[in-house]
Amino acid sequence: MEKQFRTDTQNKAMHLWFQQVADECNKNSVDAKLVMSKVMRMDMTPEFIKAMWKTLQRALYGTKSTTELKKAGEIDKLYDHFVRFFAENFEMELPPFPNDEEKGKLLLDAMKLSSNIDYPNNFEEPTI
Repeated sequence: MEKQFRTDTQNKAMHLWFQQVADECNKNSVDAKLVMSKVMRMDMTPEFIKAMWKTLQRALYGTKSTTELKKAGEIDKLYDHFVRFFAENFEMELPPFPNDEEKGKLLLDAMKLSSNIDYPNNFEEPTI
């Protein structure tokens, strides 16, 4: 399936809307400092979880890519940090990490088939 990008009309509409929102903010004394002090809610996506994983990976091991993780120990340690974080902060129990590479691949393929959301491949954490 070929990825279809926004049209010129959609691009112009986006920029018009950006200007309208800026005008509305200025009219209501909502400045950049006030906006930057807030956190924007967004749905969790696999790409966001991976960005969290990579941030923690960078902090623990100084590596940027998941391909740089050592086979023994590093993935387990990252997983343990995630389990603890979600348990302590949200009282959530995360699913167990797939322990068989083939089962993990099958699970990922099944998840892709069951999801009708087309997430971008170049996801980055949103900044305001």
